[in-house]
Amino acid sequence: VSNNLTITAGTLDSKSGRNYALSVGGNFSNAGTFTARSGTVTLTGTDSDNTITSGGTAFYNLPQNGSGGTYTLQDAGAVSNVLTITAGTLNGGSSTLTLSGTTGTPFVNNGTFTASTGTVAYTGDNSGGNTTVTNVTYYSLTISNTFETYVLAGNTTVGGNLTISSGTLDTVSGQNYSLGVGGNWDSSGDFATFTARRGTVTFTGTDSDNTITSGNDSFYNLTQNGSGGTYTMQDALT
Repeated sequence: VSNNLTITAGTLDSKSGRNYALSVGGNFSNAGTFTARSGTVTLTGTDSDNTITSGGTAFYNLPQNGSGGTYTLQDAGAVSNVLTITAGTLNGGSSTLTLSGTTGTPFVNNGTFTASTGTVAYTGDNSGGNTTVTNVTYYSLTISNTFETYVLAGNTTVGGNLTISSGTLDTVSGQNYSLGVGGNWDSSGDFATFTARRGTVTFTGTDSDNTITSGNDSFYNLTQNGSGGTYTMQDALT
């Protein structure tokens, strides 16, 4: 599809056992049902104003490969295998993007990811090892899978809230990657763990209502550096 793909009603199915691929050079807009199965939808637009409206349907593989192009999420989106930015910019808008892939690397970025005010949620469980949290700048970041360890790929900035709902977020042995968090810190969820190792967490929020809920996890180095900002402890802090 060299321009827009629009599902106004009904179902577009990539076909069981075939998993046919789709290439879309403009907007992807779904108001019906898109059945991705194990197929790939490639976004190839090179314009700056392309949009993705998933309509609540998950993609399986979602590569973006349009040099100079920008795609902006219009609603909550999900990728159940791998999201790849090969070229161009993916803008998270104000939506939640859920990455549930189980490959260990559900998000591959060789282009540009612009978080805007959106949330990226990692929820996959890699049975063969850990899941990598791709080294991009996030607005809000959520970790949520009881059985999984999520490892930072580098020093990571979260402009808004960091939430560990369940599972483990690890700064990686021998690397001790840093985290900068501009909003709330919450690792109080059931079976939620933060493994600080020798890493540094820096709180950078400048608002007066930021909170720290440690869930009894320990920090190694903890720095607050947000002019005019206030962080209020919600539980005992170590």
